[in-house]
Amino acid sequence: MNAKHIAWSPLMKLSVIILLFSTMVYFLYKFRGGVLPVILACILAYIMSGVVIWLEGTLKLKKAWAIFIAYLILSIIIAALFFLVMPMLFRQLRTLNLNLEELILRINGLMGRRWDLFGVTIDGNRILASLSSSLKDMVSPLFGRSLDVIGQILTSLIWFIFIIVFSIYIVKDGQAMSSWIAQLPPPDYREDYQRLSHEIKTIWGAFFRGQLLLSIIVMVILTLVGIFIGLPYALLMGFIGGVLEFFPSLGHGIWLVLSIILALAHGSDWIPLPHWAFALVVVGMTAIFDQVDNNYLIPRIIGRSVRLPALVVLLGIVIGASVAGVLGVALAAPTIASFRVVGRYIYSRLFDLDPFPVVEELSEPLPPPVIRWWHHRPSPAPPSAGPDQGSQ
Repeated sequence: MNAKHIAWSPLMKLSVIILLFSTMVYFLYKFRGGVLPVILACILAYIMSGVVIWLEGTLKLKKAWAIFIAYLILSIIIAALFFLVMPMLFRQLRTLNLNLEELILRINGLMGRRWDLFGVTIDGNRILASLSSSLKDMVSPLFGRSLDVIGQILTSLIWFIFIIVFSIYIVKDGQAMSSWIAQLPPPDYREDYQRLSHEIKTIWGAFFRGQLLLSIIVMVILTLVGIFIGLPYALLMGFIGGVLEFFPSLGHGIWLVLSIILALAHGSDWIPLPHWAFALVVVGMTAIFDQVDNNYLIPRIIGRSVRLPALVVLLGIVIGASVAGVLGVALAAPTIASFRVVGRYIYSRLFDLDPFPVVEELSEPLPPPVIRWWHHRPSPAPPSAGPDQGSQ
């Protein structure tokens, strides 16, 4: 005899949901130290899954061999960066540290005296002492904590191994896990889940794979342009520019401020210009690059699925920084875009609207391309009439 099915009451369902949510929040807080490595492992797995799928389809490899080759390539790239690029970056960082001290001494010599402005006496020595201590406090964690950095190497190495191994298992079992999760929603809502997951996957795929490629392109462009105009520490500034490309609406401004400081302090490495004139050259170059990046590179590499108003992105950066630090700043844009998709769905369901409206084209389709004169070929002439046809 089959037991009678008893449905839960709405209050019981709500209580279970609240209990599960509270338990999840408790475990996230309890093990918050491992949340960041897990997120990094998921990000790495998401990026590497595309490489594995490409190897499987192109070289007709089994998944295990495709994963092995993909992570072998990743290991070679990391080793090349560590042994070739990082030493040059560290040398430029050490030189920059020495030049910062020289810059402080130079500013002390120029402005370290009293200034009388409209009867008000300004003590330059006191202001510079405060600025100097603040600058040293800000820079010293980067250069003066070698022992602390060495003490954290083992911990970082353990977390690095964990991230690599955990990402391998995600790539290996990700498809099966995704299929299992897709069966969890009730049958009437599985289509909604598939459409929501497709939109969110599009956002994060465009961000991760596109943002990684965009950062590399920006890094190369800024390095080459910096070498061309003689920007001091061109390799270091190109690396910083590529990293700052993960911070939308904010990275370009930070890079511009750093470049202006270097231009005013050192000038160009080979162009004989006054420092202030070279700073104007840097500003003009940055303005041109900003237009190329926003109007050409970002729409074509990342797409417009992650594009958000600048104010929303800035608010997301502030919240992300307070919640997850640098990682929260970097992931602010796709996270907000994902919340926008889920929020639109919940709003539509609450007010009985269509959660997936058909977006009509607001503009007319583009006209066909114009054939240039060098591509234009004259149409063949009609066959000439023969002498017999002409006489008829």
